[in-house]
Amino acid sequence: MKGQIRKDNWSAGVFILFTLDRFSKLFANKGISLELGPISYTLAEASQIMANISVRERAFIIIPPVILVFWVFYKCGGMKPKIWTMLFLAGMVGQTYDLLMRSSFEYCFVFSVKDSVTVFSLATLYLFIGSIAGIFDLAFEAIKDKN
Repeated sequence: MKGQIRKDNWSAGVFILFTLDRFSKLFANKGISLELGPISYTLAEASQIMANISVRERAFIIIPPVILVFWVFYKCGGMKPKIWTMLFLAGMVGQTYDLLMRSSFEYCFVFSVKDSVTVFSLATLYLFIGSIAGIFDLAFEAIKDKN
């Protein structure tokens, strides 16, 4: 149980992260931006990759890989109530919702004047951070169990 959080807090955390992702999309194309030195956050709409495909066809394309990912994580023991699984689950749900239900959103995170990284939503950021943290956590667990 070391490093884990209570399951009710974990569930609430997933819901809150997903809600933040949804809430942030209300402000798209409203001219809102945040600048803190070299870091800026801008909301703008752009066309989605699969915008011309119907929702039913998108569901048949997207849902099976999502179910497979959750099944693999479940079988590997990865869906423990930890921070990284909370981020991963919120990111995966947010991305799936965007691809199924929304037709356009793009969120730009600019980290410096010369270099920029485009992230499509907060859900992408959750998924990225959760995946990286999860890889390291599972690797450290495997190393610890081996010793």
